[in-house]
Amino acid sequence: MSVVPTSEHEIAADVVRSLRLFNQADAPNLSALAEVAVLLCLPSHLVLLREGEQPEFLHVVLEGSVELFACSNDREVSMNVIRAGRALMPEAVVRNWLYLASARILEATRLVAISAETVRNIFERDQVFARAMANEIADSCSEIFDEFRNQKLRTSIERFAWWIVRTNTRYGSSGKFRIPYDRRTLASLLAMTPENLSRSIRTLIDYGVTVRGREVILTDPSALIRLAKPSVIIEDLSRAEAPSTSLVLDLDQGHPRSSAS
Repeated sequence: MSVVPTSEHEIAADVVRSLRLFNQADAPNLSALAEVAVLLCLPSHLVLLREGEQPEFLHVVLEGSVELFACSNDREVSMNVIRAGRALMPEAVVRNWLYLASARILEATRLVAISAETVRNIFERDQVFARAMANEIADSCSEIFDEFRNQKLRTSIERFAWWIVRTNTRYGSSGKFRIPYDRRTLASLLAMTPENLSRSIRTLIDYGVTVRGREVILTDPSALIRLAKPSVIIEDLSRAEAPSTSLVLDLDQGHPRSSAS
């Protein structure tokens, strides 16, 4: 009979052992990571990390989503959204750099936090873990590049159309999904003003899109794809088709369970 963890620390340790980023590390190193893990349950709008700070922990999102954003001269820009199963700015943790962006909780979110110093020490001595971290950093850089390319090469209406296509795919291509954050945040992520977003919503009615509050219904995804004109080589929808496997903390039962985000 399996032993059910009873303390928050034991639950956090089990989460670390189950995450793809850590679970291939050597047993002693995996135990060392699990030993310093802490679970966080945070409300929306909370700024978790600030640009220019030194990393103290490696944060991995378990449930919910986190916005990366930057500020300068009273201006703010959204850079990316980090979802379940992904780490927050792992490059800063590995290199012991200052954070190049801030991180804000978009919705009620659960994370696991692991001492940055422990992560760096094990990175230096565990090749398998180092490879997993290198892949995580590469994925993070790829996502930022995708966002930059999207903002520079598409008009605002094309960006919104492509966001709808990708989000619909991420939620199972059902033709119906709920926007996970408010419109002002969505507009910022798409490098648009809220007013421009409202105009885009009206324009996309002609492409079979209906937006009611946060609910989005689309009847002709192919029309949106033609509008967005994705690169068949770089912008592969299959990357969004398979939701990342994350851990949902079943705190009532005292142990993590696997789930698709």
